[in-house]
Amino acid sequence: MENITTDKRTAYNAAELQKLLQTEKYFQIFINSIPIGFLMLDFEGNITDTNEAFSRMSGYSTTELKSMNLRDLSKPESKTWLSERLDSLIDERNVRFETLQVNKDGTVIDCEIDVIFLEGELQCICAFFHDITERKQSDKALIESQSHLHQSQKIEAIGRLAGGIAHDFNNFLAVVMLHIDMLSLQLPSDSPMRYRVNEIKSAANSAAGLVRQLLAFSRKQMIQPRAVSLNQVVDELSKILRRLIGEDIELQLELEPKLGTCFVDSDQMTQILMNLVVNSRDAMPNGGVVTIATSNVTLNSGSVWHKAQPPGHYVQLLVTDTGIGMDSETQEHIFEPFFTTKPPGKGTGLGLATVYGIVKQSNGYIWVKSAVRKGTSFYIHLPLSDVAAAKKPEELTPLIPVGNETVLLVEDEALVRRAALEILTVLGYKVMEAEDGLKGLELALSFYEPIDLLLTDVVMPKMNGRELAEKMKTLHPETAVLFMSGYTDDIIARHGVLEENMNFIEKPFTPSTLAVKIRELIERKNPS
Repeated sequence: MENITTDKRTAYNAAELQKLLQTEKYFQIFINSIPIGFLMLDFEGNITDTNEAFSRMSGYSTTELKSMNLRDLSKPESKTWLSERLDSLIDERNVRFETLQVNKDGTVIDCEIDVIFLEGELQCICAFFHDITERKQSDKALIESQSHLHQSQKIEAIGRLAGGIAHDFNNFLAVVMLHIDMLSLQLPSDSPMRYRVNEIKSAANSAAGLVRQLLAFSRKQMIQPRAVSLNQVVDELSKILRRLIGEDIELQLELEPKLGTCFVDSDQMTQILMNLVVNSRDAMPNGGVVTIATSNVTLNSGSVWHKAQPPGHYVQLLVTDTGIGMDSETQEHIFEPFFTTKPPGKGTGLGLATVYGIVKQSNGYIWVKSAVRKGTSFYIHLPLSDVAAAKKPEELTPLIPVGNETVLLVEDEALVRRAALEILTVLGYKVMEAEDGLKGLELALSFYEPIDLLLTDVVMPKMNGRELAEKMKTLHPETAVLFMSGYTDDIIARHGVLEENMNFIEKPFTPSTLAVKIRELIERKNPS
């Protein structure tokens, strides 16, 4: 409301002047009682009056505001847009819109403005300002949370599908690999067929690797966790990584000397590092720097990366590159299987999906920070363990040992059963075979001599491998048990983690792997 000047007062008689002064006083009391920001504007956007709430919101005094234009409170790029909104009042009479307001101290807040055009003798514009910064931040957090949940659900669904496919595919691969290895052993060293056999074997091994990635992503890969120092994993792998990335990329290690341990599968941690470093290498076609860093981090409720990650003590693995980076849309899909930005034939799209699956199976969390032309950083948080790092187990001998003991083979997949039977027979074992757990139990009931080893599939009709092994303890307590499966199942593992003292061989396996495992169990049971 315009102030009453001395000249204007002379146009009124005493009574009228007193009435007008009282009206102005009450008007100021009224607008200052409004808890939200208020501005009165002329049609050019000049501020003619304001209230204390807007003064507090903007940081400007009332006097300063009355010498300003509404556009002075906007970012430069918003001034034209704001003018258009004010011009629209001529037709619309009242408008509601959102804008960014720049306060006196330079801070920017989100504002929702209700603008009203007043007609009559006092033609002016009244604007009511609501600071909605907190609401916008809350809405953004909710949208991000919902997006994260949707993404997790989508990845979970794909993972279940991948795990199911991998189970069946592993059975077929087991047959191919077992027969091709047996054929390779029987062929003369100078046979012209050996080349073809090796090519088939190479293709089968590649397919098996692809399936292992699917299983890792779907969290159905069998793991044997132990207390591990990630520093040790990085140290042992660093020479290979340097050769892998090439001479034009520098590998820097920043390892925390007093790093805590985490309870994970060390082979899977190696797989994570290999996949992330290869991903970084491909993002730096003209060279750059890859940094692998480890640290101990403690996250409280205010510092956790996302609500999905609880506060606590973690070991952090950070892999950073100076590559081309990713936009936000790409980041939304990077952990999905078969998603890749590489040209056809240059990648399977399973590298980061595999990393995601391994981290989740290890009860960890993974986050990515990236921007176009500003590089990418992958943060992995694994729960801190209070157990000291275990020594690395010794490698098994590659020799193929034989034997003459009795083995009960139980497998519902006929092709796998026949292939395993042939191998066991060639190795010298006396073999009884059954197509399911119930028939395997019937054979054990009718066999009165010792059964040295039970080699059984895990998931079978009528009676699963775990139930059969339990009953064998009563019938033949001398029998060692070796489980085999194309994927993990809660029958022998909890979320893919083997129970203590559980003997397991993962399909597809080679004759030598099977021979060594069988010999190990039998000799452990009957030490010479």
